Amino acid sequence: MLSIEGVAASPGVAIGKAFLFQKEDIDVPSHTISDADVEREIEYFESILKQTANELEEIRKRTETEISGNYADLFKAHKLLLRDPMFVDAVVNEIRLDKSNATLAVKKVTTNLIEQFSKIDNEYMRSRVSDIRDIGRRVIQNLLGRNKTDLSNLAEQVIIIAHDLSPSDTAL
Repeated sequence: MLSIEGVAASPGVAIGKAFLFQKEDIDVPSHTISDADVEREIEYFESILKQTANELEEIRKRTETEISGNYADLFKAHKLLLRDPMFVDAVVNEIRLDKSNATLAVKKVTTNLIEQFSKIDNEYMRSRVSDIRDIGRRVIQNLLGRNKTDLSNLAEQVIIIAHDLSPSDTAL
């Protein structure tokens, strides 16, 4: 019999079928865009921010209904990040100044924010790293037109085993 130890996401003991949830590494295309394409790339990025905000609102509503309002509030914070100038303006500047495609710009900005927040001498702020990672990944997947694994659509009851579950994965 195989024994695995980890951090429990919920209390109690469970015996059942295991589901190994692995997030694939996202291959972010790296190319520069022409001056003529800059504004179109920024508009595309902004449209993806709206799409992502809509997804997060759906997750928030679902979480509020099925789990609790306290957990649902996390997704309000995620939506705020999608409007935060520290994130949005940095991505737009990356597109404008470096002529990065939107996907690469989001990757660069997200990586930079994760590095900055990881160094902060405040536990609460350091804990926001998983939120930033989750939002960055979600925006990148939307920019690439990729489907996201929705753990709420599993066909049977399972015990989810994962190296790391993002806040939105956990809620779903």
